[in-house]
Amino acid sequence: MPRLALTLFAALMATTALADGHDARPEITIATPTIRPTHGGLDTSNYAQPVVYNVFDRIVTRDYLSTDPSVEGTLSPGLATSWAQIDDVTWELTVRQGVTFHDGTPMTAADVAFAVSPERAEIRPSGFVATIENAEAVDAETVRITTKGPDPVLLWRLASPLGHVVPKEMYIEMGHEAFSAAPVGTGPYRFIEKVDGDRLVLEANDDYWGTTPPLRRITFREVPEVSTRIANLVTGEMDMAISIPPDQKELVDREESLQTKSVRILNNHQLVFNSADPANIVHDKRIRQAMMLSMPRPQLVDVIWGGLTEVPDGYNWDEFGAMAAENPMPAYDPERARALLAEAGYDGETIELRFVDGYYVNMGRALQVAQQEWAKVGLNVELGIKENWTQLEWQKTDFDMWAVSADLNFNDPLSPMWVRWNPDTGSYAVPRPESEYGNWAVPAAYAEAGETLSTSMDPAVRKAAWQTMHDILIDDVPHLPLYRPVEIWGFRADIDWAPYPLYWMDFRAENFSVE
Repeated sequence: MPRLALTLFAALMATTALADGHDARPEITIATPTIRPTHGGLDTSNYAQPVVYNVFDRIVTRDYLSTDPSVEGTLSPGLATSWAQIDDVTWELTVRQGVTFHDGTPMTAADVAFAVSPERAEIRPSGFVATIENAEAVDAETVRITTKGPDPVLLWRLASPLGHVVPKEMYIEMGHEAFSAAPVGTGPYRFIEKVDGDRLVLEANDDYWGTTPPLRRITFREVPEVSTRIANLVTGEMDMAISIPPDQKELVDREESLQTKSVRILNNHQLVFNSADPANIVHDKRIRQAMMLSMPRPQLVDVIWGGLTEVPDGYNWDEFGAMAAENPMPAYDPERARALLAEAGYDGETIELRFVDGYYVNMGRALQVAQQEWAKVGLNVELGIKENWTQLEWQKTDFDMWAVSADLNFNDPLSPMWVRWNPDTGSYAVPRPESEYGNWAVPAAYAEAGETLSTSMDPAVRKAAWQTMHDILIDDVPHLPLYRPVEIWGFRADIDWAPYPLYWMDFRAENFSVE
């Protein structure tokens, strides 16, 4: 049966079942490496994303399966049914009517305006909101957004996690942390419960404004060990499993009752340097440059990822298209690395690199290979393996570097290289509460070029600004991109579901059915 027919059939069956008072829709159980503590609209950590995408809707919807990376080919109406640019700094959105939150409260234009407002950013800072001066409900159907200057990617911002609409009064009253522990959105599934270290449960929102959700219940089970996730799939205890490593994919594929799907994610695994603190050995950029030059990234792609991905072209992404900067990252050059270390007077001091074990697929293996290669040029890198992000203490800067990832939330260099690395709201550039230092002391030239990139509507001017930023990144090395990871999902063979090139898992009727 064709996919569209399957989807329509599932929706018809769901509607009939509900009308008869008996919910015959299936439920699924998903094995995930971890259950995150919060799942608010702005929570974008890898293993929060599968939950968040189903609890919330966005102001503008993004088609992640589109092969056309343009705004016109990728973005479509969501909680806003239409939009118009009034002048260089003013946009008006028409708000979808008849939408309710999971608690039964009607969604209003005031809720939509609040989602992208500086008022919300004061409660929970976000780099996505940096250019927005004001957002207000003009009437019951209209939201007006005013930006600080021309914003060439405003629609992309509305299609990013910033566009996840929350109930304004509830969010303000509860605060971000409490709200995000028990989130309320407008999406096809509503949050039911979370048991730390065990499970998180969603149930169908049958008042959903869109097509009736095809699943009655979704249960995410915390299963940290890869071997156990695969065993759970084989025995039928789990219907789906997240984050199957490439070298374990065959174990799933050989089972007739199972299948795998793989996608190169819109994400980079990277190592962030705590370089702003003069007390850290990596404060000297020659040390950072040496680590970049002695990082065997092609080897990591070929050996650890089995050639499924590729080494990025510097700090560029393929999706930048004509906007891509023209200077690639320097090639692997251990001799030049040794010379830089000698010039810096490096004498074997310990460089502490922290990472959360098992959180990122293949990260532990990649860092072990890198550690061996770094040792060949004289770098003494100590791997600080942590069980969770609390232990990693990433907010602090009294260690040298840490492993993390960054998503491409819109097809432009502003994400992530300005969203995360601007001196005002960038999560990797601003001072931490525990320290006067941020991860990177952003150079004035980078900040100036970033402002141009953020506000110019001229493609040539914007590309020149990104070129300046890229030159600075190559020279100063605030972080070291490794590769774009590949995410592999294992699931029952009778499930028709398409993964997106991010960690979102979409269980709306348009993307899920059972044959």
